[in-house]
Amino acid sequence: MIDDTRLRIFLLAAETGNFTQTAKLLNITQPAVSQNISELEKSYNLRLFDRARGSLKLTDEGIVFKNFAESITNSYEELEIVFQNFYDLRSTKEISIATQASELPWVSGILLPYIYKVCPSARVSVCLAGTQDYVDMDIKKERGVLNLGPSASFELSALYKLLKRLTAI
Repeated sequence: MIDDTRLRIFLLAAETGNFTQTAKLLNITQPAVSQNISELEKSYNLRLFDRARGSLKLTDEGIVFKNFAESITNSYEELEIVFQNFYDLRSTKEISIATQASELPWVSGILLPYIYKVCPSARVSVCLAGTQDYVDMDIKKERGVLNLGPSASFELSALYKLLKRLTAI
């Protein structure tokens, strides 16, 4: 997998709040963790963590850096899924989606452009929920959370895996 080890080390250190615990989880030495974080800080001339007696707290710069690092590592994972399943995605010809009227702006502004990005030759049909007998995916919001309800066959597809990631981000 394409990877930036420093970003992954940084993200795990931000999660654990401890260089030693990060090193144990990654099966590397604590000085290696410290060195990678230090090199990131030098590269961007900033301080990512406030260090106090074995515990770490993200600085304001560290919080912003973490947001970008998460986005980058998510893109690496997405790239992996797309190209491990490239021929399946490319052969996707038709997708039918049912949604509530309230979700149409999200479907047209985010979901459809994303589908065309990974399946450029797909023909996508969108209808309002309940107006069509069979759909590959039913989109609705439940308790403020977007829910993708796939058909049994669509749930196994690489496209569905990618769309689930899209809604989780």
